[in-house]
Amino acid sequence: MKIPGDEGAVDGGRIAWVRLRGAFHDILGVVVYVPPRSRAKPPFWDDVFDKLECLLRKIRKKGDCVVLMGDFNGRLARGKPGSKGRVGQFTPHGKADQLGLRPTALMEGFDLFAPQTFFPSTKQACRQLGNATYVMEKRSAAELRRL
Repeated sequence: MKIPGDEGAVDGGRIAWVRLRGAFHDILGVVVYVPPRSRAKPPFWDDVFDKLECLLRKIRKKGDCVVLMGDFNGRLARGKPGSKGRVGQFTPHGKADQLGLRPTALMEGFDLFAPQTFFPSTKQACRQLGNATYVMEKRSAAELRRL
């Protein structure tokens, strides 16, 4: 059975997306792989982030439930007062690296947050998930205040 919606891929499969049509709102799911900074051949990490941002601006519609998942090969800094609740205190990193700054900017630009960083996890779960794999989703202002 085919689920009604749209789908696509960008940048040779480094970015894939699907829109699932819902009764009350659509779900826009985007998956991305960002190459490490040490990559010597294109596509480079900054090109992938530029394409991701362009894609989100192009396909996102008002009212979409946006879920952005991926291996960003970067470190999101632990949430601190004034971080607008985008990243929680349970990320393994105290400071962001350069590849961690771009996802943070995306979260601010598209009103997303990294929910798995708001809950403690075991060391085994961290090893399985990895330090640079994050899920980001859109939440209302009221939901963010409740966190």
